[in-house]
Formats: sequence, C-alpha cells, structure tokens
Amino acid sequence: MATVLARPQGQLSPAEALRLAQQAPSILKSNPKAFSASPLVSLFSAAETSELWTIYENLIITCLQTGDDDSAHLCLERLILRFGDENERVMALKGLIKEAAATNNNELQAVLKEYEDILQQDGTNIYIAKRRVALLRSMGKTPEAISSLVWLLEFNPTDAEGWAELSDLYLSQGLYSQAIYALEEVIVLAPNAWNLHAKLGEVTLMAANETSDGSSQKYLANSVKRFCRSIELCEDYLRGYYGLKKVTDKVLAEAAKSKKQQPEDGEFALPEQETLKKLNQAATQKLAEIVRRYGAQEPLWQGYNADEIAAARELLNKSSSEVVSEQKASPVCQEGFSYRMRCAISSLPTVNKSGLWEVEVTEHAQHGSWRSSKVPTDLTSGGSNAELGFAGHSARGAIQGHAGGVHRALNG
Repeated sequence: MATVLARPQGQLSPAEALRLAQQAPSILKSNPKAFSASPLVSLFSAAETSELWTIYENLIITCLQTGDDDSAHLCLERLILRFGDENERVMALKGLIKEAAATNNNELQAVLKEYEDILQQDGTNIYIAKRRVALLRSMGKTPEAISSLVWLLEFNPTDAEGWAELSDLYLSQGLYSQAIYALEEVIVLAPNAWNLHAKLGEVTLMAANETSDGSSQKYLANSVKRFCRSIELCEDYLRGYYGLKKVTDKVLAEAAKSKKQQPEDGEFALPEQETLKKLNQAATQKLAEIVRRYGAQEPLWQGYNADEIAAARELLNKSSSEVVSEQKASPVCQEGFSYRMRCAISSLPTVNKSGLWEVEVTEHAQHGSWRSSKVPTDLTSGGSNAELGFAGHSARGAIQGHAGGVHRALNG
C-alpha cells in the first residue's frame, strides 16, 4: 500500500481514493510525528525516508477527496514540523486544504487573495502560482487563468505540466489552434509520451470537425500522423487505435462522398486511400483484440479503463465495414461426413459481451442444406479467429477530477 501512495494520485477512481484514504490512521500511527537529528536516537527509532513525506502529501490529496479532513490536517502538521511553514510545497498544501474546506465563493476569494499576497512577496513561488491558476479556473475565471498561466510559462518555459494545462484551458474555450500549439510544446519536452501524441491527435480531429475553411485536411493529416506515432510508441494503447479508427473512418467516408483527388500540402498531405484503408483495418483488428481479451478476463489485459473499453466496443458495433468470410466448418455434421461451408454475412458484425464479434450468417453446405444463425468469431487473427493538468476545483465534490494536478504541481 505504501508503494501505491508513493506514486501520483491524480487518476484514482473514487473507490481507489477511498481505499487509500482509509489507510491514513494506520500510517500515521505507525510513524513518529517527528524524527530526531541525533545519530544515537536514530539507532533506536525508525529511519526518516523521502518516500514517507511523499506518502503524506498523497494522503492529504486522497483524504480531501474522501472528506477525511482530520487525517489531512494531521499529515499536514507532520510536514510542517519537518519542513516549516515557509516551505513552498507546504504552503501549496495548506492552500489546497483551505480550498477544499471553502463552502462559498467569498471563502474561495479569500484564499485567492492569500495566494496573490504570497506572490507579491515572492513571485518565483511556482507552487503557489499554479494553485492560483487552478483556483481561478475552478471559479470560472478562465481568461484570468490563461493570462496568469501565460505569464508563468514566460518565466518557466520548460514546464510541461504548465503547457498541458494551458492547452486544456484553450480547448475549453474552443481555441483549437492555440490548444494545438501548447500541446506541441509539451511533446517537445516529452517526445516519447504516447498518451500526449494521442491527445494531440484527438484535439486536431476536433479542430477538423469544427473547421469550415480549407484547413480541415491539414488537421486530419496531422491527426492521422499523431495517432500513428502514439501506437508506434505503445502498441497496445487503446486510445491511439480508437482515434486512428475514428479519423480514418472520417477521411474514407468523405473521400467516398466527394470522389475528388485530395490536394497535396507537403507534410500535411493525407496518405493514399489504400494506406488509409490498411490503417483503418489494423486499428479495427487491434481494438477487437483488446475488447476480446479484456472481456475474456485475460490477466495481462485488465489494465484498461472500463469506460474506454465500452467506447471501443460501441465504435466497433457501429462500424460500417461489410465483412464476408469463408471458413471451413467443423469436420463432422449431423450426417457424419465432413463438408466445406460458405458463410454469407446477412447482418453487420457486432461485439458481444464476451468481446467476440458476432455475425448472423447463412450457411450453405455441400449437401444442399441451409441454416441461419448467430456465430461468434474473432476477426483479429487474419480472418479465422496524463492527463497532465493542474488541480482545479476547490469545492469538495469537484476535488476528484483535478486532484492529480496538485501532486504534479507540488512536484513540478
């Protein structure tokens, strides 16, 4: 359990956060309130470790998510005893607890005023500057949050978390080109982060859907490129394959309607139609494999988010691809002899609860009999078979969605 608490806690589900927060009393009881600097005393007591202070920080976040204010305050007291009241990380945690305890806008405004006073005295306090941006956003003051974050990034341009948050702020305002620019800055700082490449692919696809001028193709080509890079870096990344199927579905559908030659635009030119079809097929097969293995409860395939699996299954069910397969039937039939069966698909394939494709087929055996039935089949074997961000809302019920950014802001 301590190992889990030593990692960032931003993406925990409510159930996971509750389970970790329930460990707070036992962790606090099993560790001393303070550690002695005397070498002699340390021989007879528990040794101080940096991991313990990280655990305390994460416990504060999970306890605030679950409403355990008492344990959060106890963890904060131990951090203050060790690092003092003026430590920047401690100051940010104190502010977070005040935000969580606020019950109205006036109390949040008072916390914001405290942040501004601290920054007037020390404008280099990055943790408080990030808390101020997060609080402004949670209060609905998005333009002010953007301005504050732009100033912060001018001061610290290598802050990947800051660029990611700025991209999210721009995206919330429908400013797609600015959001894309900010995400590209994140990728410059973290070029091998496959989730960020997929995120950029999603944003560019959104921009293509919302753009009415001639830049739509540029966004679509960039989206294909980003999703391909994402799955190149992580061959089992569901969001990468999901996005690749979405964008190639869109491009192929538009090409079928217009029948026009796609104009070339340098690096933003779309791939050939045959290449797009192969990419679409590969994405479909991989999504089907992920859904099937997850549904079959295979041990190494249970790390996916259940909602993402459901979205992938729905996308597969909506697929407009018509599949015609020819398979060899079982070597024994009711009459006792083998036959080759031709299966004609009479309905579009769907994914059943077990993660298998299911199609309605009409079977024609060599002996002349016909039969229609639902047949589960696996189409994945060749025919036979983050977010990065800041902590946001201050109210108790809204802490969950943004708490991960608190930890990252404290570790920025």
